[in-house]
Amino acid sequence: MIAANSLPYDWEDELVTLPGVPPGPRALVAENDPRLRNQIVSLLAAEGLFVTEVMTSKELLQAATSSVSRLTEPFNLIVADLPMPDGGGIETLDLVRKAGCQGPAIVITCSIDATGSAELVRLHAEHLTKPFANESLRVLASRVRTAYDAARDLDACRH
Repeated sequence: MIAANSLPYDWEDELVTLPGVPPGPRALVAENDPRLRNQIVSLLAAEGLFVTEVMTSKELLQAATSSVSRLTEPFNLIVADLPMPDGGGIETLDLVRKAGCQGPAIVITCSIDATGSAELVRLHAEHLTKPFANESLRVLASRVRTAYDAARDLDACRH
C-alpha cells in the first residue's frame, strides 16, 4: 500500500470514512512480476490512487470480493495481468464482476485473440498489450482520478 504522504495530492482536508482505508480513489493491481508490478504501482500512485497489490488471480478475487462483501470502500480501478500463473484469466475478471466489483478494469496481456477481446468488451475492461507504453496506463488512471474527483465534488454539492 502506498502511503498518503507520498502522493502529490493533499488529503489532509478530507476525512477517512473507514478505519484503515485512506480517502481517495483505490486501485487493485494483480501482477506476478515484481518489476512490472512496481512500475504499475508507481504510475498509479503518481496519478493519486492508493494501491493494493496482489500476485495471483486467487488473491485478486479475494481482495475484490472482500471490498464488496465487507462494505468497505470499493476499488475504483482494477489492473490485472491475465492469465496469471495460478491459472486465472478472463474468467477471474468475470467472477470479480459477478461479485459486484464494477469499477473500471485494465487487463495487461501478452496477446489477445478476437474472442478474448469480445469478452473484455462484455466485462467493460480495457486492455494493454505487453510491452505497453507507460503513457497508456497513465491516461487510463488519470480518467479514473478525474471521475473520482467529479463524483466527490458532486457529492459535496448535495450536502
